[in-house]
Parts: sequence; C-alpha cells; structure tokens
Amino acid sequence: MPNGDSKNFSLFIIEALRAKGISVEKVSQLSGVPESFISLIIDEKFDKLPPAPYVHGYIIKMSEVLGLDGEKVWNEYFEKDGHLRRSGERDVLPQNRFEIPKINKKIAGAIIIAALVVIYAGIRLPSILGRPALTLENISGGITVTKDQNFTIKGTVTPGDELNINGESIIPDKNGIFEKAVVLNPGFNTFTFTATKVLGRTYSVTRQIFYETSSTDMANPAPGTTTDQTINQTSTEKNKNINVQ
Repeated sequence: MPNGDSKNFSLFIIEALRAKGISVEKVSQLSGVPESFISLIIDEKFDKLPPAPYVHGYIIKMSEVLGLDGEKVWNEYFEKDGHLRRSGERDVLPQNRFEIPKINKKIAGAIIIAALVVIYAGIRLPSILGRPALTLENISGGITVTKDQNFTIKGTVTPGDELNINGESIIPDKNGIFEKAVVLNPGFNTFTFTATKVLGRTYSVTRQIFYETSSTDMANPAPGTTTDQTINQTSTEKNKNINVQ
C-alpha cells in the first residue's frame, strides 16, 4: 500500500475499484456507504467529509467490499490527517440512498391496525348499511295455495338482522334461518314480513297464503274463525263453482 496523506487515497481507491472491477455505485450498495461520500473522496473534497469517527467506519466498510485491510487503510491515510473534522453534537451521517429507511414500530403498528379496520369495515358495511335481505322458501311472490291448515313458513334473513312477522318478533338462528308455524284460516291469510338492520334500515314484503278447505273443514272451522268468515268462504266457493260451470 503506498504511503502518503489522505489526498493520495483518491488514487488508491480508484486503483482498488479497477482491480476489483466494480463501480462506485456497486460499492455503495454492498457496503452501505453513501455514494456521495465515496465521490467526495475521489474528488478530493475532504473538507466536506463527515467527522473523523464516521469516516473511519466508512473506510472499514468500503475496505471489506474491496478486499482490503480497513484498519491498515485508515492508519495509513487518515488517522493523522489534520484535514478531517472532529465530531460535534450536530453532526449527522449522510444517508445512503440504497438503505431501507427504518420505520417507527408504533407508527407501523398503527398503520397495520388501521388497515385491518378498513378491511373489516369493507366486509361488514354491506351487512350493516345495505338493504336487509329476506328470502321466503315456501311462499311465492304471488298467492300461495295450500290444503294444509297447519303451515310452516320458512326463510332466511341476513345473520344479525331482526325479523317480524305480522308484528311478532322472530329469532332466526346464527345463520339467519327461521321457521314459523301458523294455523291458517279458510281463504286468504295475509302475512307481512319486516327485516331490520342494526342501524335501523328496514325492508318489508307482504305475502298471501290461500287455505283451500273441504266441505268438512267448512262445517268445522278453525278456532278463532267467525261464522261470518265461514259463510263468506262458503259463498265464495259456490261462486267459484258457478263460474266454472
């Protein structure tokens, strides 16, 4: 290694780069030493170098990449050089543009939590703010006709939504499936279904079930059915027969 002051190091480092066959940019990437620092040495702008302790650390890192003895290089060229500045309280190391910036753990944690909240909200918002979903499995959109007086209404709502049938609260299971057993009166039976979301948005639909009775059923109406209802039903049945004929 040739003897001389720090200014001779510029020639020495150029020789080392050529011998190794790599560029200043590559040395910066491999060592973590800012490319600007290496350029200052090559350009012999020693007054703009950081204080001596920092220069020492950089020389060691560069020497490792170039296959040199870092301490020997430092002692030979820089240790007694009067041009290097002493370190002070406001001295800051130059940043390496290839170095991955450090992220504050608290900030990173807050970002992760915020991202999770946004994802969860994106998944849950439709079920909270959207229109309640209501599906009736065995009742059609028109008039449902049945000959069974005991009828079980089946359907589903969005899990978590409230359900009322003709003002009566129905509790679906965890999957939103519900069943409601009803006793039909002869003729038309009207049911209003109201589904309500957590924030109060509602959806209502009305469906009719026609209970088609036999003559025996008319003679023995269901409990709660008035005589007038039975008479009206009988008249309706007769009119239907007349119209058919």
